[in-house]
Amino acid sequence: MSRIAIVSADRVKAARRYGIIASLFPIDFLDVKGLASSPVHPGTVLIVDFLGLNEDDVQSLKAALDSGSKLSISVLDQRNRKQVFQAHEFGCQKLVDRRESLSVLLATLREAVGDYYKPNLSTDFPEDIRKALDGACRTLATVSLSAVLGRDLPIAKLTDAARSVTETIAKEGVGAWLEAAQAHHSHNYRHILLVTGHAVSFASDLGLSKEQQMLVALSALVHDLGKVRIPLSILDKPGRPTTKEQAFIKRHPEFTREILKTNKTLPKAVVDVAVWHHEMLDGTGYPDGLKGDEIPFLVRMLTLSDIFAGLTENKGGKDGMSPRQAIQEMAKMPEKLDANLFKVFKKSVLDTGYGRIRRKKMQKVAI
Repeated sequence: MSRIAIVSADRVKAARRYGIIASLFPIDFLDVKGLASSPVHPGTVLIVDFLGLNEDDVQSLKAALDSGSKLSISVLDQRNRKQVFQAHEFGCQKLVDRRESLSVLLATLREAVGDYYKPNLSTDFPEDIRKALDGACRTLATVSLSAVLGRDLPIAKLTDAARSVTETIAKEGVGAWLEAAQAHHSHNYRHILLVTGHAVSFASDLGLSKEQQMLVALSALVHDLGKVRIPLSILDKPGRPTTKEQAFIKRHPEFTREILKTNKTLPKAVVDVAVWHHEMLDGTGYPDGLKGDEIPFLVRMLTLSDIFAGLTENKGGKDGMSPRQAIQEMAKMPEKLDANLFKVFKKSVLDTGYGRIRRKKMQKVAI
């Protein structure tokens, strides 16, 4: 995926205006005056908002373009002949009028760089795995867009994706699903897919019915819904988030609650998971500090899968922990996690053999 940057006269105002775009693509926001000291990386898909640019700003932009950057998309007032002329002079052919909705810019950006959600899986993976994973990612992208635009969530599509994932894992095995998930270029998508795989497999080992397993899959797919309000440039950054970024990320269950206030069609059990999957039995979790029996069964299940996925997934070019190492870390949290469920979960990821086999294969396919 190409790097994407939006250059404007005011980076803060641009971040507010293009926040929806930043939740669907990893965007860097740059002040045009800072281009001289911080040149744009070659190969970056460069979007320039011409609103408020003066002659000095245009010269700064020209210098950046002369150094090897390429202007891909111009956002401007198409009634302003000067702006249109300057955009063409800089070699930009894709012009978006500022009076258009952001959906027009989003469509233009997708045309330039492709869909960020798309996994790039090799044909080594079974066709059913590739199809189910692509469908899950496509659905997650649609859900994200609906959430940031304040639209009703596509529950039917989510249900279909959950059913497809559940049936595919039952047929092909969870190991194949997890290998494919680890190959996704986006940490955010990768995490959701891994949690979903672990949760569905765990539900099966607990003896839950097919319909209950599908409910678990649905819960896992939306468990991080609130992260749509966090720019992907933060969620997918290679290094460790800053303290400020970590505090922002930690608010995602609150954002989830706000999003779902007007979406009444999801089952309550699914909403509970989305809002409470970071709650701990000893009351040290968030956002509500629930304790013990206040935390529903399905939430406790997903919490185990979420923590395990976070410990074992690859990020920033580094391998995560082995399944055994992750279980050892989780064993240090007896007061926080459900002991009976953890016992089954441990057996699920260590004794079935897929953990050891999966680990060896993942290192070959991880991006």
